[in-house]
Amino acid sequence: MQKKRNTLLKLLRFEKETLEEKIERLLKEEEEVTEKIEKTKLDTMIVNLKQEKEELEERIEKLERERKDVIRDMKVVGFMGELKCPKDYHCYKRKYEELCKAEYFGETKALLCLEEEPQSCTFSLAYKDTHYCQCPLRNYIAEEIGK
Repeated sequence: MQKKRNTLLKLLRFEKETLEEKIERLLKEEEEVTEKIEKTKLDTMIVNLKQEKEELEERIEKLERERKDVIRDMKVVGFMGELKCPKDYHCYKRKYEELCKAEYFGETKALLCLEEEPQSCTFSLAYKDTHYCQCPLRNYIAEEIGK
């Protein structure tokens, strides 16, 4: 009986050691899995933060464009307050889509009037056989907006 008991005790000790090793291995695996989960969470956060950064940069660019448009419009309104336009500010009201024909000439950036009847415009200045545009608004549009 003693022999059976000793054998049984040895088996139980062996089983206990095996279970302890298994528990230790599982604890290590749990630690590794936890680390992987944390890394995955961090990677996901990084991706999300990069996307958010891109969205914020796009928003900043859009706001900067809007700011420039507001400043431009403020300058245009300033011009409008200083002059009487025989065309009732048609170029501004149509969002610069329908402008009188003009283009820069030479290094001095004189704005040539290319309209069919430039003499009919109060802002047209004739010199020899050429007409120049003296409209501050039209000159501003040509210089700042490029039309």
